[in-house]
Amino acid sequence: MVATIFVSCGQFTEDEKNLGKRICEIVRLSRHEPYFAETQSNLRGLHENILTKLFECSGLITVMHPRGEVHVSPTAHHVRGSVWIEQEIAIAAFLTHCLKRNIQVAAFIHESVRREGIRDLLHLNPISFRDDDEITERLPAILNTWRLEENVSTVSPGTKDELKPFGPHNYFYRNNNTEGPYCPFCWQRDKKEVLLPASVDYIVGHGRHCRICNQQYIEGPKKGGGSSPRLATDYPGRY
Repeated sequence: MVATIFVSCGQFTEDEKNLGKRICEIVRLSRHEPYFAETQSNLRGLHENILTKLFECSGLITVMHPRGEVHVSPTAHHVRGSVWIEQEIAIAAFLTHCLKRNIQVAAFIHESVRREGIRDLLHLNPISFRDDDEITERLPAILNTWRLEENVSTVSPGTKDELKPFGPHNYFYRNNNTEGPYCPFCWQRDKKEVLLPASVDYIVGHGRHCRICNQQYIEGPKKGGGSSPRLATDYPGRY
C-alpha cells in the first residue's frame, strides 16, 4: 500500500493553495500519496480531515508562512506563523515522540517567522525560505531520501482468515474471539486491523464509532447517563 504524506500548508491566499497543490504533484511523482485538506469536497469534521489523516501519515511536509506581528509589549514584537500549522506540527511530534511512530518530516519556515511554541523545543531542522519556488525546487531531493512505512496496521490477503466475524453485531475478532472487536468496514474494504473503542451512548443509540473510516455501529438503544456526544465537529477552514 502506498504511504501517505500529510501536506501541512497554509490556505489563506490563492498562492498558498496553489503551492499546496504543487507540493502534492511532487509527492505523487515520488510515488507516494499526498493528503492536502484543501482538495477535499466535504466537511466530515476535524477528526476525519485532520486528526485521522495525521494519525495515518508516514510523512509530513509543513510550510510555515508569516501571519502578521504579535506585540507582547510596547517594545517587543515578532512575526508569527499559522496557528493551524503549529498545531499540526505539535500533533505529529506527539505521534513521533510519545507513540513511537516513524514519521519523516520536511519543514519549510519563512525567514521572517520566529520560532515559538513547541517548535522552539523540537529538532525539526527547518529549511528557511523567502520564495515559494525554493520549496518546490528542494522538495524532490528530500523525498528521494525518505524510506516511508505504512503506519496503519495492514495485512496481506493470505492472512484474512485470522480475523473472523463473531457475535450479534458481526464485529471481527482474532484468537478465538478473545481479541477485538475490529471494525468490519476497515477490514473488509482495506484489510486494515482497526480496533473499535468501547461502546458509548450516541445521539441515535448505544454503540461504537470507528476513528479511521468514520463508520458508526449501533448496538441498541441508549443506556442513559450523561449527554449524547456529537459524532463530528465541522471545522471552519484552515488559515
